[in-house]
Amino acid sequence: MITYAAAGDAMIASGYFTPALENALRKAKLRNIELACNQFSVACESADASLALLRKLVKEKVIRIARVHLPFYGDKPWDPSTLDEDLRKDTSRRFSQLILDNLDLMAPEATIHASHEPPLEEHPQHIDQFCKTVEEMMPALEAANMSLNVEFLPRTCVGHNVEE
Repeated sequence: MITYAAAGDAMIASGYFTPALENALRKAKLRNIELACNQFSVACESADASLALLRKLVKEKVIRIARVHLPFYGDKPWDPSTLDEDLRKDTSRRFSQLILDNLDLMAPEATIHASHEPPLEEHPQHIDQFCKTVEEMMPALEAANMSLNVEFLPRTCVGHNVEE
């Protein structure tokens, strides 16, 4: 069976669910979305309103979250491969907490950026850091019954080639 999902960032120019988007989604035939979780990583009234609307749309089955894309920007850094060990641990904790605090919005699959764009010569250290982060996230991923996919990006992000 073939299913389709619209990616959150492609649908939401502002990054937030709005009444205008709600109206469009109610009229659309497409129900599956990939939820961009960047709105979870920003503390503001617009993000809170967006998440409330999102929860309403899911509860009413207007949309179904087929996949989530974990944050890679927001109020705090979200680089799971950072070489700063304290910051990496904090990022790992925040990813895990985001998943556990929003189990009602999680999907069977999550996509993560393995890094920002470190110099290629630093990739081995960043890969090690990323692997530590994933290990620390495993309890939250298991609690949400999620698998984690590394986004394959053609830039210099970790995971930009098959070998990595």
